[in-house]
Amino acid sequence: MSRNVLDELTIKEVTEQLKRWRIATDKVGRGFGQSGWSDEQVRRALTGTGKTFHTRDDDYYKPAHRHSTYSLVFYDVKDDEMA
Repeated sequence: MSRNVLDELTIKEVTEQLKRWRIATDKVGRGFGQSGWSDEQVRRALTGTGKTFHTRDDDYYKPAHRHSTYSLVFYDVKDDEMA
């Protein structure tokens, strides 16, 4: 399992680029949690893991979603710029 987790909606090109750079990642539904999980389910599963969750979903940007046992990284970029 990786320390980095990508949002389920992350496009394939991003995951392929990260593999080429040898950056180990899991993705919601592939290595972390289940496909179709709600944002709340993802946050609950992240609690206590020390993982870093990478997403373009601006709902995660809210201060209320901060937690001391995981990191959230919000990317305000186009799909293909995330890597």
